Amino acid sequence: QFHFAQNRQQIVRIVYIGEDKPNDAEGSLFYLKSAFQKSSTLDFQVEAVSGKSTDPLPEADLFVIGDAVDDPLAQALGQAIEGGSTALMVVQSPSQAANLGQWLGADGVVIRDIASSDYALLHSLKLDDPVLAVFRDARFSDFTNLHFWKHRELQNLPDEGIDVLARFDSGPPAWLAARRGDGRLLVMTSGWTPADSQLALSTKFIPLLYSVLQPVLERKTQSRQFVVGSKVNVTRFNNGQAGGSVTVMPPGGGAEAVSVDTFFMPPAPGMYTAKGSGWSETFAVNLTAAESRTEPIVMDQFKNLGLPMTDPVASSGEIAAAAAAAEKTEGHRRGYWQW
Repeated sequence: QFHFAQNRQQIVRIVYIGEDKPNDAEGSLFYLKSAFQKSSTLDFQVEAVSGKSTDPLPEADLFVIGDAVDDPLAQALGQAIEGGSTALMVVQSPSQAANLGQWLGADGVVIRDIASSDYALLHSLKLDDPVLAVFRDARFSDFTNLHFWKHRELQNLPDEGIDVLARFDSGPPAWLAARRGDGRLLVMTSGWTPADSQLALSTKFIPLLYSVLQPVLERKTQSRQFVVGSKVNVTRFNNGQAGGSVTVMPPGGGAEAVSVDTFFMPPAPGMYTAKGSGWSETFAVNLTAAESRTEPIVMDQFKNLGLPMTDPVASSGEIAAAAAAAEKTEGHRRGYWQW
């Protein structure tokens, strides 16, 4: 019997920090919300917060920063990144230099607008980085039709700890990534608004944003299918917020509940239920696929294992001869019946 548990829709929280109006088609927030559409497995919730807000920083799976951020919000953002969060900073103004220096741990960072009568193109893309790996295939790695009308140059960046993911054809970095503690800060020196570039209207935009979120999406869309003896991380349940003690109810009537902190190792197949404070989720456990292999074992394998073979085993020639004799006898029998 095969057991199956339906995946539950998971919430992905995205917090945009900026002064954009949600319905402004000239702003970053409008295209950000359009890119993340709800599906049967993922419920994207995009929340907008002003950079001047004095309220506590909301929890998020991804922070997108589109404007200068005042303290204490900027300090809270830095702590969130150091603690393991991912933040995408879209540099659109020299006024964001203080924030960038604060989050990179660098003094004297300068942002300079680059004036150009023409457009800029991307080149030197680092396609082995997880953020850009989705474009590694030659069919998707052509960015020559993506034009950037405006971009900014970053000066006095730290010498270490920063990966340049892409450059403009004039040389300055276009996209950067910096590890900060357990988190990561991604930086774009040109945005996706129509005034900055064609990015939001290109086929690269949505795959790029999903790649930024890929670690979160992988964690939230993990299957609810497990095998006997595997380790089940119960903290992944309840949208990744199953903190504290979790109770696992094994299948079958009368089974005793098991209290688990982190990992649970199911001893038998069946439908299990994990329960916490105000939530419960079902997961399925089956035997490994190897347990269902029923093809006959070749006799030579028994001989190689040194097992005693007391009964004589017919050779391939003897088997063929017996089959021919049986066919001849059957032919004679049909002939008698016809006669």
